[in-house]
Amino acid sequence: MMSPVESLARRRSMRVRVHRGWSVASVGVALCVLLAAGEAQSKVRTTRTDIDTSPQGAKIILVEASGERALGVTPIERVRVPRGEVTFRIVRDGYEEMLETVTIGRKRRAFVFNLVRKAKPAVIELTAGSNADGATIELDGGRVGSVPSAHEVKAGRHHVSVTRDGYKKWERWVNAQEGQRLTYEVSLESAGQASGSMRVSSTPPGAQIFVAGVSRGLSPTVIHGLAPSGYAVEFRLPGHEVARQLVSVVAGETASAHVELVALGGPASGPVKAAAVPTADTGTLKVTSNATGAEVWIAGKRLGVTPLSAPVSVGPQSVELRATGFQNATRSVTVAKDQVAELDVKLERLQVDAGDAGTGEVRVVSSIGGATASIDGGPEAPTPHVFPGISAGTHFVTVKAEGYAEWRSSVTVQANKRAEVVADLAKAGRLEITARAAVEAEVFLDGELVGRTPMVRSVAAGTYKITVKRASDGKVEERSIAMGADDTVRFQATWGEAKRRRVRHRAMPYSAQPIDKGYGSLDLSVGWPYLLGARISGGLIDDVDLGFTWRNAADSINDFEFRGKMLLARTRAFALSVEGGLGFGLGPEDRNSVNARVRGLVSVMMSERAAVTLRAGLNIYSDSPAPVAEGEAEGDRRNGVQLLPGVVIESRIGKFWNLHLLFEAEPFTDGRDILEDGEAPLDIVKNAGYRGLVGFSLLF
Repeated sequence: MMSPVESLARRRSMRVRVHRGWSVASVGVALCVLLAAGEAQSKVRTTRTDIDTSPQGAKIILVEASGERALGVTPIERVRVPRGEVTFRIVRDGYEEMLETVTIGRKRRAFVFNLVRKAKPAVIELTAGSNADGATIELDGGRVGSVPSAHEVKAGRHHVSVTRDGYKKWERWVNAQEGQRLTYEVSLESAGQASGSMRVSSTPPGAQIFVAGVSRGLSPTVIHGLAPSGYAVEFRLPGHEVARQLVSVVAGETASAHVELVALGGPASGPVKAAAVPTADTGTLKVTSNATGAEVWIAGKRLGVTPLSAPVSVGPQSVELRATGFQNATRSVTVAKDQVAELDVKLERLQVDAGDAGTGEVRVVSSIGGATASIDGGPEAPTPHVFPGISAGTHFVTVKAEGYAEWRSSVTVQANKRAEVVADLAKAGRLEITARAAVEAEVFLDGELVGRTPMVRSVAAGTYKITVKRASDGKVEERSIAMGADDTVRFQATWGEAKRRRVRHRAMPYSAQPIDKGYGSLDLSVGWPYLLGARISGGLIDDVDLGFTWRNAADSINDFEFRGKMLLARTRAFALSVEGGLGFGLGPEDRNSVNARVRGLVSVMMSERAAVTLRAGLNIYSDSPAPVAEGEAEGDRRNGVQLLPGVVIESRIGKFWNLHLLFEAEPFTDGRDILEDGEAPLDIVKNAGYRGLVGFSLLF
């Protein structure tokens, strides 16, 4: 047995050990808390994010304070990105590098970045013709070198001039496309050389005049100081088709050039149909020629351009074809009623007298194989090709190839000499332009009329400004595009009148929001007094759904109802609608009923997770219950009106499943006798004045 002193010492020792134990435990807990806090502090919160680019295939790099981290190549889905402000570096060959800063929140988001294509320079090459070797070149007002030489420029419009003392200035306005190579042969004329003049006019007047590609004012005008030669004259007037004419200028004389401009409302280029001929008896005239785009005239009226298919009056017709650089030709043809008359006309190239200017040759070479070339819209020939017998003066060369943008340039031909043109074709993309509701509209590319909607055109890689002008009222819609090689760009002009895209809502079948068009639901439920219930609903049109309902009240009756719901108003959080239905019921012992109801619904929409709906309606019924009550004759009906307020709660429980709970009161009536089963009345329902159900919905 321990003494009091030993007992006291033992108790003190135990207290010290307990105290030390609590101290160690406290320190351990504190360390755990600090470690957990440090871990929580060091853990970076992220959000799954979708990243895409137009065009796709770009590398996405996340720029962080600690360095850069590659996220992948677009399209990227569900990549984890730190929350807050982050910066992406976006890299793709052939496009400008981008740095984009965005804010990442708690919810998953999708980002789409539009890439800007790197512009490829165009090349303007000047080769030496007569008296031009070593002459000074000025590009957009600045001296850049001497002939011959080549110079890179940005895509767009540029002014090129060549000067030399004692010679007339040579100049051109050049429309250079991205990646295009334009070649011009420069020939300088002595300042003392005898010159001629040209009187230029048009109907209507006011057209802008271009002589050998150089603007010379508005028609009517007289142009002086022209060297003896053949000149290509171009007439441009807004709202009218571009017209061209080849004019020969003789020293000391004044040549004349006059055209009647055709309004754009007239026949379009290519295969067209002319305006209706004022006679009941017509046939069809098809005209082709070796000069594509030749004008077709009958009885002083222009029908269109070749190739042409147009209705004309039956009988003999005199058809005239006109084309720049070719002699006019007249042919006779007889058109029979409801028959097709075909006419193929070979036009003779317009030659300049050898005593005036003579002829030369043009050799056309293409940068790619399989291309074809033509001069002044004449017959096409595979490149490389030498065109002989070309009249001295300025001509237009066109080179085409499958998958490449059409290449056009001018060339100056000298008598008894060969001019060489090198066409550097640019890889083309496909441009498709349409208009909403298929209305007619004019299409302009960088301000130049190129066709009418719908239009499909090969366009060289580069940036363009598209303008679509509606024919009915002149309303304009513009869009800037970046075209890449082998790309297809589609643009539909809507003029701000496109139908707003509807947002799809998750179906809440019992709410005030109708089921979206093309979707449906199947609802199954149990409740009281209707023990079992099923209904099917579907969106018929926007903001309207229709459905069919079946309900069973044990041995009393089976109810069937056709119903519909129409939305009246909706915001992001609320919806208001009206619902109506027509139904009938069948039961044992000749029980039957008919009813009609109307109901108003207002719902609180909790995003796509849940909906709470308050509803109130009137139900008008006519019942024939059994057995017959005392004092009633067989076949007597019981008619009445019910006011039925209620509430419905719906909640999402899965991607395609909802749970619903409904409670409905009947405060002003004693129920319907038809719900009695014949042996024991459903007094709890009849007297309590309420009903309810619970069930689930399958969405499809």
